[in-house]
Amino acid sequence: MKVMSTPKSVDIEITNRCNLRCKYCSHFGSAGDVNQDLPTEEWLKFFEELNRCTVIGVTLAGGEPFFREYLEELIEGVVKNRMRFSILSNGTLITDEMAAFLASTRRCKGPEKFLNYMGASMNPVLMSGDELHVVPYNGQKIRSGDVIVFIPPGKDQKIVHRVVSIDSQGIRTKGDNNNRFDPWVINPDHIIGRAVCAKKGNRQRRVFGGLRGQFIALGVRAIRIIDSGIFSLLRPAYYSMVRSGVFRRLMARLIVTRVVSFNRPEGMELKLLLGRHEIGSLPSGRKKWYIRPPFRLFVDEASLPGRESFPTSFTE
Repeated sequence: MKVMSTPKSVDIEITNRCNLRCKYCSHFGSAGDVNQDLPTEEWLKFFEELNRCTVIGVTLAGGEPFFREYLEELIEGVVKNRMRFSILSNGTLITDEMAAFLASTRRCKGPEKFLNYMGASMNPVLMSGDELHVVPYNGQKIRSGDVIVFIPPGKDQKIVHRVVSIDSQGIRTKGDNNNRFDPWVINPDHIIGRAVCAKKGNRQRRVFGGLRGQFIALGVRAIRIIDSGIFSLLRPAYYSMVRSGVFRRLMARLIVTRVVSFNRPEGMELKLLLGRHEIGSLPSGRKKWYIRPPFRLFVDEASLPGRESFPTSFTE
């Protein structure tokens, strides 16, 4: 195992002072309290030393970092030494001018989000039940190929799709597993952030964007075209076996499925799961279940419940 000779990130307390006295905070009860902050010049020398040690990230803490004099100069020292930074703050002293300054550095790590992905529109890159790590752009360039989380115009539901084009009219998106582009055109204000990794259980994988993301989307599209071509050749035999019910009888005790429901803005949606994998759905507004091939061989659609069986549903 390779051991790092220096840390990649460092947490530092740039001030011992704070504008609040929260009852639950133990900061001012510490035996290590000091009344004088380290001079700005000493911090700037320290940042240069961190750069020489190849540190790439700094967390500025306190006390309250925004209570520190010459904070902008300290941040400029961090940026000058090619490090990204985050700030651990109570948020009460952040002005519009300071927020604009932080954004202008393009080095400030914004608040990160973790969202649960549900659906099939981004299969196989993303699967239902994946926990997504989403980071804001913070002024960085939005690229074709990025997988983004956004709220479309006139909607209140978060969507996770890939950016397919950017022009003067706006940003177009599409699910990797969808045949058509999304009907809306969005702008940066609609975007919550981009997905950088997905986690299910103990397994975590990176979600690629940019040029690499475009190639992944093309690969998914090519596989779907090949699969659909093969399936079209086998379609008559497939539906003949579905109607016969032979596989359902043989696999009845081995295939255990479950149905879960979700409240959507447009109504209730049902999903059919085999283990953790989604194999069918009954979207709101539709009367018939959609079962993904080849699972119709094993699933009796007539035995699946309808929405009336779920007076109370889980909310996504």
